[in-house]
Amino acid sequence: MLVASATWSAQADDKGSAASSLPRHALEDKALNEPEQVLRQLPVLIKEARDSRNSRELALLLLAQANACRVIADWPCQRVAGASAVIASQAANDPILKARSLILESRAAIAMQDFTRGEKLLGEAELVLKGSPSPELSADVYLAYSSLSNSLGKHALSAEYAQRGLDVLPGDLALPTQARLLRNLARAQAQLGMASKSDETLVRAQVLTERFDDPKLSAEILLGSARTARVAGNIDAQVRTGKRVLELGSRLKNSQVTGMGHEVLGLAAFDAGDLSLAIRELDAAYQSFRNLGLKRDESRVLRELIRIAIEQGRPRAEVEAFTTRFLEIDGEIEQSDRAKAADDFDARLAYAERELDVLRLKDEAAQARERERTLAASNRQSRMVGWLAGATLLVVGVFYLLQRRSNQRLKATLALLRESEARAHDLLNLSAGFVFLHDVDGRLLLVNPAAAQALGQPSEALVGRLLQEFQPRAGREPFAAYLDRVQAKGEDQGVFLVRSGEGDHRHWRYSSRLSEPKDGRAYVVGNAVDVTDQVHHTRALHEQSVRDALTGVYNRRHLEIFETNHPVAASWAAITVDLDHFKRINDSQGHDRGDQVLIDFAQFLTDRVRGDDAVIRLGGDEFLVLLAQADNETLRATAGRLQLDSAAAPCAFTVGSALREDRESLAATIARADASMYASRAAARAPLAADATKDDTTIVPD
Repeated sequence: MLVASATWSAQADDKGSAASSLPRHALEDKALNEPEQVLRQLPVLIKEARDSRNSRELALLLLAQANACRVIADWPCQRVAGASAVIASQAANDPILKARSLILESRAAIAMQDFTRGEKLLGEAELVLKGSPSPELSADVYLAYSSLSNSLGKHALSAEYAQRGLDVLPGDLALPTQARLLRNLARAQAQLGMASKSDETLVRAQVLTERFDDPKLSAEILLGSARTARVAGNIDAQVRTGKRVLELGSRLKNSQVTGMGHEVLGLAAFDAGDLSLAIRELDAAYQSFRNLGLKRDESRVLRELIRIAIEQGRPRAEVEAFTTRFLEIDGEIEQSDRAKAADDFDARLAYAERELDVLRLKDEAAQARERERTLAASNRQSRMVGWLAGATLLVVGVFYLLQRRSNQRLKATLALLRESEARAHDLLNLSAGFVFLHDVDGRLLLVNPAAAQALGQPSEALVGRLLQEFQPRAGREPFAAYLDRVQAKGEDQGVFLVRSGEGDHRHWRYSSRLSEPKDGRAYVVGNAVDVTDQVHHTRALHEQSVRDALTGVYNRRHLEIFETNHPVAASWAAITVDLDHFKRINDSQGHDRGDQVLIDFAQFLTDRVRGDDAVIRLGGDEFLVLLAQADNETLRATAGRLQLDSAAAPCAFTVGSALREDRESLAATIARADASMYASRAAARAPLAADATKDDTTIVPD
């Protein structure tokens, strides 16, 4: 067993820690190369640390466990180990270890796409570092923020955070962190179209990785180099890089890294024209990602498999299987990408209600105790009057004294009651939320100033009026159902549609509770806040989620919506459109020109279809037109119109079309349209290929 004195090191020349100033267990460095072996060793050591109540040793061991899980891409394991390390570091009263633990837990949450939890943990780590500054951990926080920004598609912000992390690290401190920051910076630069800067940044990162031993990080940087090599058309470099990534994945026993290596080799084979090898390598990558549940990676590989399967003329069933799985994953990704940030209004409202309940119970308890004391005093007085009947004067004197005391207590009780009522009145008047009372028929009994102002009338004028009067017609039927639910369940929560004093429609999120006093009529207490902006924002986000950010037409997410909105027996048609030689435009005229061509082509399609039809950008230079309620005549007319006006398009293109058959799925219709398009392209290129065989100097277009 490793003794405590040898559990961490911060030597500048230590290749494992790479000039780190942070405390770390010796097994943490070992985990970079032998993660599985470290994970087998740790349980016994962790139990010994717990049994001996050595919180610092326990925290260091849990950090080693979290890093070993990180190397093999086991994110749930990393998150649990990081959370346990937070508890142990708190017990050890070590802020540096606590900050490290919070960062590791947050990175696992971000990898699992729990972005809200990840950001919250990073904020806690920043608070800890304010009291115990550490440049190395500050850089680690910036690294996590950079990764989070990249996951959310905010590439400029990702680059900014990466640069800020590099700026806080002096000299050779924390070389692995510097390399990761350079990796994130290069990735962001590539996304922002700065290819040459991205290449330079990757070279800097590769130079740093040669100074320490972290195979997983080396694999990540090699993957960046592979992407750069593919853009440059260097197939040999792609193959070399892919094989190195496979070696590292095998060494680490990391299925994700192995899958990425197969993906690099598959894309290289595709670029080289070896479609059979491309299918084998990409299928191996697809299986690795699917087994790990990495849906985004699986979706990316499936897109290439579908393209190659169609070009190679693979069986229709295989193409349909790939396409169906791709659409399933796309739908799951869309669902998981929806805003995960929880609205804490209900929690705050429940907390406020609990606080009010506590105050009410305290007041009731004080009044009950006072009543008991008053009743006891009165009983004593009565007994004393009976016992001292013969001494009337003495009894009167004693009674007077006791009555005076009772009056003082009663005054104090009344003062407390008035004070409690005043606090409740102030809380009601000062509350920024909408508070209202109504009877079981919806007739208002009390309205606080905030609610009265929102409805555009004084509080007094609202009392006695039906709340339905302040709702548009669309909201009155749901309101009747709300009254039924409150009476049946005793409480209800939801959203009202209310007409404000300014005449516009507002959304109130409410929480209501039925009160049935024994000596009075039942009434409903309601609390509400205006969530109109949130509703509009949510709708806007939904609209953005189904729109392509560049061209403004629909994206792939609209496919599921289109199919859901049409009956099982509905007719439809699909026209697939692929731009010819679009890559040459990017290579010769730049990506800005390429983007403009895509925007103009999307408008070209939109101008030539019906208003009910949908224009969709499938990705890259691929577009799709979905014709609702279509027949053969409509399909031929639309496709013919596109071909007839092809001279007006910003780029040459090839189309394929298909009409729905026998209630087939939308994916099957699209697959047949794709096959038609590739057949048209092959037929168009055949004469050029035939001419090339007659004249060796003739070049056949790619």
